[in-house]
Amino acid sequence: MRQAVLALVGLLVFPALARADYTVATVQRATPVSAYAGHVVWSQFEGGAFHLYEAHASPARLVTNALPVPPRAVPFDADIGPGADGTPTVVYSRCSREPRAGADGLPVWATGRGCDVYAFALGAAAEARVPGVSTGGASEFLPTIWRDHVGFARVYVGRNRLPYVYVRGDGPSERQPGGMRGDTGLPGPTSLDLAGVRLGLTWGATVNGDFRSDARLDTTTGGHTLLEFTTGQGVGNRVVSAFVFSGRVWWVHETTSGPQHVYRRWRISTEKLEQAEIPATRQRTLAIAPQSVSSVYWSKCGDAGCLIGGDGFANFVATL
Repeated sequence: MRQAVLALVGLLVFPALARADYTVATVQRATPVSAYAGHVVWSQFEGGAFHLYEAHASPARLVTNALPVPPRAVPFDADIGPGADGTPTVVYSRCSREPRAGADGLPVWATGRGCDVYAFALGAAAEARVPGVSTGGASEFLPTIWRDHVGFARVYVGRNRLPYVYVRGDGPSERQPGGMRGDTGLPGPTSLDLAGVRLGLTWGATVNGDFRSDARLDTTTGGHTLLEFTTGQGVGNRVVSAFVFSGRVWWVHETTSGPQHVYRRWRISTEKLEQAEIPATRQRTLAIAPQSVSSVYWSKCGDAGCLIGGDGFANFVATL
């Protein structure tokens, strides 16, 4: 058992040397995953509720912690990034009425009501509500943090109930372009990740009966790029789990024909798209969080249950 733990720590510390998948945690139900600076966070269903967990490697072993924050009835929309002082900080929402579950077991975040944004800095005694984000008559969710900026989605419950995306720094919150509203506005944003001035996101909408999903990059200084979109009946073809890391926007592309899943990443400097096929043992991938230029942490659910894990190396090739 000790050898297995030490091997896992080695993979977490030196992912570029590894070539095989490894398990960080076995979970009962679907959960997003996020990572920053060697820390991985996810939701664990225990005792009838979801608890927020974090893992990192120490020199001797893998350290897994249940974070000292109250549980909730659905998986946390948790994102970890640097706080204003650089401390790894987890942000997430809390809702007076939790969002409903989608077909993949993850919440349709925009259906929650009375949601506010909270933060927990690793090592702190308790969580704290993030000031300046919440607005009366609105619901905020899917937060993402980078230093003194917080990105988030918002639904104005008393108005049209359509989702919008904002980034707040030391001034007023600034609305970002986001994606199409479609017939109902749902599901709207399905993932957000902020890194500096860049906000990666995935977005879904039903347009004239067809489901469309987008991978996009918003820039708080004014840029906006549609990286990929999928269309079709149902949600078999879609893009999920955007993440900005190492000068690239990463996401997962699902399809009902050909390889079921591929990682996609878009180089911001060259505007070139690359992809790596996801093996069957890692399907169905629900979320990813890059840990190096060639490897990711992942969350998946399949016939054998749900896992949080990582791959030591992914072979990315340029697409046409």
